[in-house]
Amino acid sequence: MKNIPKIEGSLSTRYTLALFVGFHRTIYKDIFEGLAEDYRNKLHIPLDWLNNYGSAISSITSLNRESRATMETFTVNEYDAERNRLLSIIFFLISNGLRSTKAEVKTAAQHLEIEMRPYKGIQSVSDDAKTTLVEGLLEDLNKEANTDYVTALGLTNVLTELEDMNTKFHSAKTKRVKATNAKLQNNISTQNLRADIEDLYDDICTMVYASALMAADDDERAFPLQTINEINVIVGRFKTSYKQSEARKGKDEEEEGTEMPPLEEEGEGGTQFEPIVPEEEETSMS
Repeated sequence: MKNIPKIEGSLSTRYTLALFVGFHRTIYKDIFEGLAEDYRNKLHIPLDWLNNYGSAISSITSLNRESRATMETFTVNEYDAERNRLLSIIFFLISNGLRSTKAEVKTAAQHLEIEMRPYKGIQSVSDDAKTTLVEGLLEDLNKEANTDYVTALGLTNVLTELEDMNTKFHSAKTKRVKATNAKLQNNISTQNLRADIEDLYDDICTMVYASALMAADDDERAFPLQTINEINVIVGRFKTSYKQSEARKGKDEEEEGTEMPPLEEEGEGGTQFEPIVPEEEETSMS
């Protein structure tokens, strides 16, 4: 009997989520999706296996999109830095006003300096506490009794900007918390789906190899062999992409003075399909 080529190990358990999804989507769509019943029977693959494989891939594809969406960079730090800058301007203008030779400006600074005393050190408190304190500061400085003082020191626009930045910070912080929680939930779902997809893929590969191994003649063996070759072509493509990515990372780390561990040999840590060949293979199949 002719030697049956093995289905190569994909290393897909090591892939990033995007590469993992791409690999299994390609396997499913290019080889198994819409496979006619007579061809599926030649591979002895139950229809529900393929349906479950396709469904799991669809689900993890959706999670991958959601994961990428939660990676949006919320400018929390930028908003906080801008709040601090505006607060510094307020403190500076009041401090500078205390030394002014203009009576109107100096009087305004004296009044607002008293209003600002509870907020000294505001820039060093925690983000969320700062949000609350800024709200209080704005409420105090925007009192009707302080309107003329704020105008005299040129603080009107600064206070408007601070209020806007405080609102943006709070909104961005809320989004980031929600995104973090969603990402944690997605990670749990993704891990489970990855395991399910790997199991289904291994089962399908087992049936494809067994169909080639146990075929009665070359005609019956032709389609399973074709399928093995198609799988191996896709496996090779994605393994090459993975190894190139690892090599780039290794180069980057070497440039930073960090040594990279050598890439493990194929079959260690990834989906390495190893068919079980009966001991009497030659006798039973000849």
